[in-house]
Amino acid sequence: MIGLVQKFKIERNAQPYPEHEGEYFVLFPKKDRHAHAALMFYAKNVAMENIDLSNQLIEWLQKPTNPTAF
Repeated sequence: MIGLVQKFKIERNAQPYPEHEGEYFVLFPKKDRHAHAALMFYAKNVAMENIDLSNQLIEWLQKPTNPTAF
């Protein structure tokens, strides 16, 4: 089993958001049920601040074509 290692290079492609310094953690819900659960928790938690993001994440996670729907 692989632990916490640097596997990805993150590049910002959205503007006008400022650069964010720091580290990122990439989740792959298609292959990891724990990632799916974490993203669903995040989606529900962020709803009060950003309902659009919350709804879009939940919709994406529940798509029948998305094998992440456990």
